[in-house]
Amino acid sequence: MIRVVSFALLIVPPMSFLRGFFQGLQSMGPSAISTVLEQLARVLFIVAGAYFSLHVLGLSVADAVGVAVFGAFIGSVAGMGVLLRIFNRRKKLIFNGGDNQSVPALPLMKEVYAYAIPYIAISLGLPLYQLIDTYTINAVLMGTGLGQGEAENVNSVVRLVQTLVLIPVSITVGLSASLIPSMTRSFVEKDQAGMQKLFNQSILMLSAVILPAAIGMLLLGEPLYILLYGKENLPVLGGAILGLYAPAAILIAMSSLTTSMLQAVNQHKRVILGLAAALSVKLALNFWLPPFLQEDGFIIATYAGYSVSVIYNFWLLKKHFSLNLFGIRLRLASVLTAVVCMAAGISVLKKGLALHRPENYLVMDVATMVMLGMLIFAFTIAVINYPRYKRVRSSG
Repeated sequence: MIRVVSFALLIVPPMSFLRGFFQGLQSMGPSAISTVLEQLARVLFIVAGAYFSLHVLGLSVADAVGVAVFGAFIGSVAGMGVLLRIFNRRKKLIFNGGDNQSVPALPLMKEVYAYAIPYIAISLGLPLYQLIDTYTINAVLMGTGLGQGEAENVNSVVRLVQTLVLIPVSITVGLSASLIPSMTRSFVEKDQAGMQKLFNQSILMLSAVILPAAIGMLLLGEPLYILLYGKENLPVLGGAILGLYAPAAILIAMSSLTTSMLQAVNQHKRVILGLAAALSVKLALNFWLPPFLQEDGFIIATYAGYSVSVIYNFWLLKKHFSLNLFGIRLRLASVLTAVVCMAAGISVLKKGLALHRPENYLVMDVATMVMLGMLIFAFTIAVINYPRYKRVRSSG
């Protein structure tokens, strides 16, 4: 697997560099298109490649996994391809539109590393959370009396659930983080009103996507898990863990977004201190909670760690930059109301389908509940915000 995934390292670093180059020019479109295309190509290749390997070529599961892992390279090629195409179309505009000064290599490299090292340290946060689980679950659960096989089952299910939960997190953070470069500009120009506006927009954008996604996964934990990972892959345990883990997506997304905001306003050292504190809480609780709560203890430890990050980040934003959520409290309340209505509708439909539909309609049932949830959420948001929209429009 390491050899297969190593091919992606030929493409991912220059692709990341090119995305950063466009973002530095205040052009977020190329990065967004590239990211979406990369993930789409990767997921499609994983699903199609694994299916073709198992059911057409008759290869072993290990070989199918190897084909699926190669999806990282295919996705990076797709993402890099669209970036190169956009760059080729814009290069005359880019290089002829500004003051292109010659910068000595050594000062340039010092500046790059001065910015890059804190970013790298902070970006390791999420992988470190996952590594803590990977390297502690087996030992801790076996210490409570579980066999090695049972502990490994829990470990594998937690990893599968983490992968699923991080999908909406990556989408929402990508959407809302598109405003971060503008926030940096407002910070440099000391435009407090501009910073507050961008802060509000980012939080609203994040909330409007991650809240319904997280609650939807909470309500549809077991059917979603079966749909994606199969009935033979511990569906009862997987559904229970997914249901408990899903709301953590809200904290993970909020932590990632507020961390990016603090980096945008040059608070790298404080963010690293907060990350260290949060990881320490996660590590300590990973050993302390499971003897009482079994596998739920690891998930609650994740909640605790990310809660520390979110509270600390919001405190920093409030203390040093006077950023707060007071101005968007009503719109946040409308999002929460829409989520409650969505949850009620999905719960009623789920109970009805469970009573009257056989299991082989699982895909159709999940799709129906997801579509119903999206419609209820959008309709409720529209109804609540229509008077405000009408007032804004009438005032010109």
